[in-house]
Amino acid sequence: MEALYKINKQETRIKQCLAGAFRASPALCIVTAIMILDVAGTTFGLATDHTVITGTPAWVKPLKFGVSSGIYSASLAVVIRETKIWTAALKIVDFATAAALVLEVALINLQAFRHTTSHFNNSTPFDRNVFLVMAIGIAILWLSAVLVTSATMRYQYSSALWGIVARVGMALVVLGAGTGAFMVPPSPSQIAVAQVTHRMPISGSHTVGAPDGGPGLPVLGWSMEHGDIRIAHFVGIHGLQGLGLLALLFNVTKVDLRKAEVLIRLGAGIYSGLFFLLLYQALKGEPLLHPDHFVKSIFAVLFVAAIALSVAAMNSVGTAQPMMYPRSEARHES
Repeated sequence: MEALYKINKQETRIKQCLAGAFRASPALCIVTAIMILDVAGTTFGLATDHTVITGTPAWVKPLKFGVSSGIYSASLAVVIRETKIWTAALKIVDFATAAALVLEVALINLQAFRHTTSHFNNSTPFDRNVFLVMAIGIAILWLSAVLVTSATMRYQYSSALWGIVARVGMALVVLGAGTGAFMVPPSPSQIAVAQVTHRMPISGSHTVGAPDGGPGLPVLGWSMEHGDIRIAHFVGIHGLQGLGLLALLFNVTKVDLRKAEVLIRLGAGIYSGLFFLLLYQALKGEPLLHPDHFVKSIFAVLFVAAIALSVAAMNSVGTAQPMMYPRSEARHES
């Protein structure tokens, strides 16, 4: 009976959290549901359309963006729910981010349906305009994330653990999304071709040191032979979920709150270090699976730190019940 009571209590708290998220961010919650449908549709496309674009099945990219957008919209809705200042501004963020996400995913799906690339595509006036609209959407997403990050830095959360997750997680989102600035400029080879042909059908690249489309990791498509900025981009924009899951693990295993706060700070430092290392590795044109001695050494340090964090967490299991479910103070500022 006690176990059943605890399960029912957990379900009630989850339902309250979801209901609160919908009240605070209705647009983002709707987008989360839309992305579930989108993932179903792009999965069907992947199964039935075997077209390959730059070395990857055409519908892999839309599928990845649908999953990523759904996860991000749900996570951001929770952050907005718990950050009870700048209410009017965060309402704008809710609708602006939701609209931008739907637009981005719709255009990526459209280009997959047309069997062409979405990013960096200047091959026709239509493709150029598609990427221009996508760039505007990306700018809206980034500026919205900056505003939310600023709000998390100013707000005093009643749960210090949640405050760390929200602040560092959103900062990583801003940095991760910002890596797109390294992808947009044309590469030297693209400039050289344009000087001869007076055309630049592709301007920009995810890959450093080679054109996009070479051998890549299964499903993800990240380059196995050259640097790839998408790796750091992915790690950064999903830092919020990574740290949130770590904090949730501390909650489930009943780690003492004070110890959990120290451990989440260490986890945030390790995760941030991994992001910057992956970005450094990509920008120097080095493939993920073939790091040089320096990068190997830093990877080793981060790995040892992660092991130490795991050991410390296991030694703290069962010592107390920290407050993980965010319950921020009822303070509103417009």
